[in-house]
Order: sequence, then C-alpha cells, then structure tokens
Amino acid sequence: MRAGRALVVGGGIGGLAAAIALARCGWSVEVHEQGDALREIGAGLTVWPNGVKALRRLGVEDAVVERASRFERFEVRRWDGRPIGASGAADYAERFGAPILCVPRPDLLAALAARVGPARVHVRSRLVALEERGAEVVGRFADGREAAADLLVGADGLRSQARAALLADGPARYVGYTCYAALARLEHPAFDRSVSIETWGAGTRFGLLPCGAGQAFWWAIRNAREGGADGRDGRKADVRRLVAGWREPVPAAVEAAAQEAILRIDVYDRDPVRSWGAGRAVLLGDAAHPSTPNLGQGATLALEDALVLADALRAAPDLAAGLASYVERRRERTSQVVLRARRIGRMGQLEAAPAVWLRDRFAGGALFQRRILGWIESLCAYEPPALP
Repeated sequence: MRAGRALVVGGGIGGLAAAIALARCGWSVEVHEQGDALREIGAGLTVWPNGVKALRRLGVEDAVVERASRFERFEVRRWDGRPIGASGAADYAERFGAPILCVPRPDLLAALAARVGPARVHVRSRLVALEERGAEVVGRFADGREAAADLLVGADGLRSQARAALLADGPARYVGYTCYAALARLEHPAFDRSVSIETWGAGTRFGLLPCGAGQAFWWAIRNAREGGADGRDGRKADVRRLVAGWREPVPAAVEAAAQEAILRIDVYDRDPVRSWGAGRAVLLGDAAHPSTPNLGQGATLALEDALVLADALRAAPDLAAGLASYVERRRERTSQVVLRARRIGRMGQLEAAPAVWLRDRFAGGALFQRRILGWIESLCAYEPPALP
C-alpha cells in the first residue's frame, strides 16, 4: 500500500521505534507524548538477541551497544547464596546473531529519539479521544488541539488512553507484587560483571546485572498490596529490610544506590486479547500486550511490534489488510510471553516455606532448566523483518 500520514501516541521505546520504522517505509510521522519531555520510567533493561537484532534493523544498534553491558552467564541462587540453577550465554552472539545486553533505559530512549529527530515529536500532547472522519483518523488532545492522519498507532503504555478509546476493556490487572529498581555504581568482589544473578527468597526476589560503564542495575520484587506507601524511613530502608541477611553482593548493591535513584513500580499485566484496534487505529507494545518483567522481553516485544507493523503495511494492498496482518503475526508470540512470564512470576513469588522449598528443588532440576532455556532460546532466534 502507499504510505501516508501516521500519528504515534506515546514517546516511549515502542512509540519511537514505530516512528522510525514507519518513516523508513515512507510514512510521514508525528509522535505525540503526554509528558513535558521524552523520558523513560525505569532504571535498566535487558535486551535479548532478538531485541538487539530489532535495534539493528532500526539503525540504532551501535549507539545502544556503546552504552550497554554484555553478560555471558545467568545464575539463580537462594537468598543464602546456595545455587539453584545456572546457564551459559557466551555463545549467544554466534548462535543468534546478536549478544545479550543490559542498557540504562534513558540511554536506549535517547538513541531512538536521536534517530527520530525533534521535529517529529510533540510533547505535552495527551490524547483524550480519537474518532474516524471519513478516510482519516483524528486524535484530540487535552489542550484542545486535533491532529488527523491515515493511521493512529497507540503506543502509550500500560495505562493507554488509545486502548481505552479502542477496546474499552478496563484497567490492567495488578499481579500482587511491586518492583523496586535502581542503577548504582557497584564495586564489590562478589559482583561479577559477566554474570546476571537472580536471587530468590520467600515472596521476594532480587536481580543484579551489569548495566553500562561502571554501573549495575538491580531490581527487587516483593509481594505487596496495590498502591502501597513507602515506609517512614524511606524506600531504600524498605529494600534494605527485604534483603537483610542475604548473601553478598545483594546488600552491597542496595547500599550503593542513592535513595532518590530507587524507583518503585507496581506490576501489572493483561490477559491476551484478539483485537488490538479498530478501523484506522491499532495498538503496540504495552498498550497492546503488557507483560510482567519475568522474561525481560517487554521492551523487545515493542521493538519487534514496530518492525512488523511497518513491514505488514508495506506488503499489504490496503490499510485494513496491513493492520490485520500485523496483529495476526504478533498475537501468538506476544501472548506466549505474557502467559509464561505470569507463570514464572507466580512461582518466583511463592511465600509459604513448604512451597518455597519445593520451588527451589523443582527449579534446580534439569527438566525445568531445559524448558526455561528452550523458551528463552526460541525467543532469541526470532528474526525481525528488514526495512528499506
């Protein structure tokens, strides 16, 4: 089909990737971001080989790699340091065509934003409604402005206003746990910068991995009520109490983070759905298929979505066929990630002592480790479509 005009709602990783991919295929693109600047919520993120290959297709791989860290091994441990399982990843670059990276979220966003260019981005532009008028889709924004185009892409995240307008299926589902996350400069003899370590306790998990020059990215997840408040002595003290007595380098990583650098984010997902849009509007990334972070694929799926959307439109005879092809090509893969990540999260957040004991023994078994590794490797083997 002939490229036209596109409105991308949301200036996060998925929205900017969509803007790049569509522009590469000849679309005239505007990005509308509700914040007063482009910024990414979160500290660091893992980019698996399928995500790195997507960045390569978008033309930003080199800019991201120079700001990222690679790692070559995964380990899962008990809170007291005893091993549960481990696997190597040193050969992933050769096997799958790209390495595994951990990159600060702001750096990834900056690389994408530089590729999009400031002229295409409108900030303080919050979508409040959309409608079709003849052969156009019109987005209305909170400041009273309207913008019309041939296509609207809702990439406005977990609390997507585009999704509310298109699907009206209510809020996302709180999964029962909250996540703390931070970037910190960590020098400790027990911290190996070639290893990603996940440590399991009872109702609590802690991840630690290298993330950019001299930095470490850590996250801590605990069972909690939705919307809970921080303790009186602050967020850092809350995390410190969660991992008191745990094996190093977990406590050292917490101490290395500044209080103001520690984020807290309640975790949500949604059940997969068949439809991601209607008419001339479609959803992408977390607006379409939000997932818990247990497989580390959320941002990568959004990058893949952007490439498949542009490719599907380029190959289709008309817009309706292109959007239908995009959803059909993405639905099964994204649904599998959402549901598998949900199951892993439930297992990781077990709290009762007998259940925790059984979990650790089961997760240390060869069958379970082969199954998890098989899931990960099947994701990494994916080849995103090329762009013109």
